[in-house]
Amino acid sequence: MKRSFARKLTAKLATLIFIIMAISIIGSYFIISDIVQTETSKYNASLAGVIGDLIWQKARDTRTPIISEKMTKYIDFCCDYICKWYHVDYMYIYSISDKENTMKLLSFSYKESDRHIFEKAQHAFGKILSLGDKTLPDDYNGLIGAEIHHIPTEAELKIWVNHIPYSSQRSNRFEPALESLYSLTNDGYGSRVVVVTGIFTREIKEEIAKAYMPFVSAILCIFIFMTIIIYFLIRHSVFKPIQKLVDSMMEFITDGKRSKVSLDTSSNDEFAMIASAFNTMSDNIDKYIKENNQLTSAEERRKTEAKIATMIQKGFLAPPRFNTQEYEIVAKMVPAKEVGGDLYEYLDLGDGRVLLTIGDVSGKGYAPSFYMAVALVLIHQYATVGLTPAQILENVNETFCSRNPSLLFITAFVGIFDIKTGVLTYSNAGHNPPYVLRDRLEPLKGAQNILLGLYKGEKFTQEEIHLSAGESLFLYTDGVNEAIDATNNFFGTERLENVLSKFHASHEKDLVEYVYRAVRNFTGGSEQSDDITMLAFTVKYHFELELSPDTADFTYIREILLTSDLPRQLQLTLCVAAEEIFVNICSYAFKEQEKKGQIIRFVFEHFDRIIMRFEDCGIAYNPTDNVISGTDYDLDEQVGGLGQLIAFSIADEVTYERVDDKNILTITKYLYKEENK
Repeated sequence: MKRSFARKLTAKLATLIFIIMAISIIGSYFIISDIVQTETSKYNASLAGVIGDLIWQKARDTRTPIISEKMTKYIDFCCDYICKWYHVDYMYIYSISDKENTMKLLSFSYKESDRHIFEKAQHAFGKILSLGDKTLPDDYNGLIGAEIHHIPTEAELKIWVNHIPYSSQRSNRFEPALESLYSLTNDGYGSRVVVVTGIFTREIKEEIAKAYMPFVSAILCIFIFMTIIIYFLIRHSVFKPIQKLVDSMMEFITDGKRSKVSLDTSSNDEFAMIASAFNTMSDNIDKYIKENNQLTSAEERRKTEAKIATMIQKGFLAPPRFNTQEYEIVAKMVPAKEVGGDLYEYLDLGDGRVLLTIGDVSGKGYAPSFYMAVALVLIHQYATVGLTPAQILENVNETFCSRNPSLLFITAFVGIFDIKTGVLTYSNAGHNPPYVLRDRLEPLKGAQNILLGLYKGEKFTQEEIHLSAGESLFLYTDGVNEAIDATNNFFGTERLENVLSKFHASHEKDLVEYVYRAVRNFTGGSEQSDDITMLAFTVKYHFELELSPDTADFTYIREILLTSDLPRQLQLTLCVAAEEIFVNICSYAFKEQEKKGQIIRFVFEHFDRIIMRFEDCGIAYNPTDNVISGTDYDLDEQVGGLGQLIAFSIADEVTYERVDDKNILTITKYLYKEENK
């Protein structure tokens, strides 16, 4: 097990965590910055209001117009005081004359610590005040009291026209700043004056950034610390147990003796179960090998090796059947007398994905069987840490290339099916191409790669295919197509494809048994020369509803049927049958006073066939009794039964059961018909 892989996995996790942290840090920075600027704008507006109120009050107390030489000195004093002792970068006050777009600058002050504001203001006012041919004087004393043409901003227009007391805006007169405007009116002399205070956003952002840096530094330190911990946790919890297990297996394969180190079985995870199985298996194998060394007969030695290999295979392989609402898996492995090392595996990865794999180890005897066990462990564990099929095969190849004293190789197919999207991602390392059974047979010939265990550093490709409800994936080893009859003829790929093409029309439920029976019929009881291994994965469409005995609830059944991926005409046909049965149950299964609280369960699923099941706890009634055929039905004489006749006539099978005081009616319709039947 290469340590670089642990580093690669840690790097991927660290990258994901870093992206999440970066988004959080940047997002929180902008949120805080926006809050600070909003509060600053309120603070700025309040200062503008304070100065405005002071000037207005002074004018009223002294009975002096705001626009006067006496008030100008007081205004200058107030502005200079605010800029010096409060967090305001600049402040200017101007009056509005009766002439359109004309103003008089009464005062301009700025923070003494920012001397370059004067040069910026010179340039800004020289441009914005539109002086024409005039030149800007060395200071603003030359502008004080002069009428200046001015194009007002939108905020200024609101103040001039509507006399809004406060108005905030973003200014670009000097540099990005937060400006607040305050309007002064009614001083008794008809004065119209505007107070403007400004704070540069650059300084606000700089202060926020300075305050934010210690927080960012702490987050980065935590991130580095977490990355180191994740790396050592991955190495210790995942790859160290795998490495120990692989080392023990390789030591056993190389020396043919029981490893001196027993694997730890104290934990409760999957590694403990695998370690326990390995310890028990290696003890038994060691015992068998010692007994085998004492045998003198070559035939007995061969039988013992075959027995060991069979025991290994049975101990590591998944159960032959697994069924869920979304899919069904059926597998079968029949070992030969001279065993090879066939393997198959399926695993629910717990995140809406399913692992499917099959393979074949070259050679005969117990060594290939042990390689099979190692390959299963590696594929299983690489899949659980989130690797793609191509990455799984690449890492298995690296492990076997580095430790392959017997010079064995493995063919393998690895696929991962996503239940949510219906996409199968797969990669093939020199194995027989699987088949997809849909309306036509389709071999998966893509993503072909080199066999495992031959060359290090190989890069593997992968491809995708979509599997819909009713479609099956058939995996097999060469023991199927290379089965031999009494005259030494091979079963062959062409005959296999012919058998697979006829499966749907046969209306049988088990694809694996169907193919195996065809192979055994071909060989006619001849001795099996190689392992036969097959795995079938079928996608299902499954829905369950619990409805009240009210005909209005049929809308829920209709919605399921009409949104399935079946042909439109077939959807409508199923709706006719389902409605007839559901309405009959609502009308006759329960007495009117007993309907409250009763439930009708409806189950709908389809794969190579459609199944509709109705369950109710009503009066025992078998609707399949005395069903009149279409040829016997007389429209003039017959009373009732027409709906039942229509519902049953569109089905291929109708069954009724009374189980646990429940009526269970099942309607089955096959999607595939045999052409020459």
